[in-house]
Amino acid sequence: MKKYYPSITLLRGVAAMMVCVYHIFSYTDERGSLLPLQDPLRKIAAYGSEGVFMFFVISGFVIPLSLFQSNFKLGDFPRYIARRWVRIELPYLAALLIILVVRFMMHKYWNIDFGIDWQIIVHHIFYTIPFSNYPWINVIFWTLAIELQFYVVVGLLFALLNSPKKWVPYAAIAAFTLSPLLIEDARFVFHFAPLFAMGMYVLQAKKIDQNKLLSAAVITVIALFSLWLHGPKMAGVAYISALFILLVDMKKNTGKWLGERSYSLYLIHGVVGFHVIYFLYNFAEVYILRVALALLGIVVAVAIAHYFWYFIEDKARKISKKIEVKK
Repeated sequence: MKKYYPSITLLRGVAAMMVCVYHIFSYTDERGSLLPLQDPLRKIAAYGSEGVFMFFVISGFVIPLSLFQSNFKLGDFPRYIARRWVRIELPYLAALLIILVVRFMMHKYWNIDFGIDWQIIVHHIFYTIPFSNYPWINVIFWTLAIELQFYVVVGLLFALLNSPKKWVPYAAIAAFTLSPLLIEDARFVFHFAPLFAMGMYVLQAKKIDQNKLLSAAVITVIALFSLWLHGPKMAGVAYISALFILLVDMKKNTGKWLGERSYSLYLIHGVVGFHVIYFLYNFAEVYILRVALALLGIVVAVAIAHYFWYFIEDKARKISKKIEVKK
């Protein structure tokens, strides 16, 4: 089993860009929508909303992979969670701080309602917004709460995934896949378990070099369950992502630059791209200029994501590596 899969990096970049394009092309404020609701480009960009579920499949693959590589034992659980917290939470908190600063500046100089109190900030820090009466400050943050829950679940399940008995890992993945039948609430990771399970199964298949046709058949069964539970778009994009990881064995780091910065782009594309459009909106009076403005918002978001990655995310990644999981 390899330590690094270029196909995963490429998939991360694609997923982040899909979400970015979707949000930018769907921009709306009190002056109206940047593009009409029925605009063909906006309709195409709307499919990018499913990019968030590609990340669930990716996490289902890479999180257990990292635990296999570190010879994880249950006693390592606190350090494992601490490592994941530093890697994910520090960039998240930085993105949250940027949003708060921008909101404050908008309130001070443009008299726009700040709309944030200390309670909503606390709920964001501890990912308890779904269990409160507050909305997410940035709508994409809800996925980070689900991801954190998955980190906990996979850490607790890892002894089963790493069992010497060949049937035990598959039984654990099957049980997790079916867990939405018991816990259907979308505030919990179990609602999305089939998406994570597709990635988990692909990893197990690669670990034992399982026949790809058999592996694809099992993934198809999981995808059909997701289709029944989640609908065609969510299940479809997860299925395609899982098959891509299973079948595509890339030799080159195609898309590495964007893939490495995918989390940074995911975190800050909204606050950057939206404000580019907000301040230039009145200058885009014709359709072609509005499309150009949307593209400008994407370009600026990617550029700022690079600096966010360089100054914040990459530093958090290096700090997290110093928290050894292996004893």
